[in-house]
Amino acid sequence: MAILSVFFMSSCQSEKNEELPDFSLYSEEEFADILFDLTMVESAYRLNMTTADANLKRDKIHQSILAIHKTDTLTFDQNWNYFSAEPDKMINVYEMVIQKIDDERQKRGAVIQKEIKEE
Repeated sequence: MAILSVFFMSSCQSEKNEELPDFSLYSEEEFADILFDLTMVESAYRLNMTTADANLKRDKIHQSILAIHKTDTLTFDQNWNYFSAEPDKMINVYEMVIQKIDDERQKRGAVIQKEIKEE
């Protein structure tokens, strides 16, 4: 009887761990899109930190990016915590972000090469 109780309790526990979160969970692709956009803004900010109100502008841009993706800071933070607790999913997300960065770099490289040839 005790073994049956332990089995029942452990099966309930595993079902509880697999429940969906009580917030709007992004797909891995959605999260990668948001992180890519935020990474691009952060990179531009880091390269051009000359104005006193740069932090305020950066925060407004971050809010704009979240709005474009139809989300908010709270939901983003909840998703960040969720994916951080799921290393395999976070790795997949960052692999997508890296691919997007590589794709963008190739596009920009092609534009630069075209401009050089036209000169």
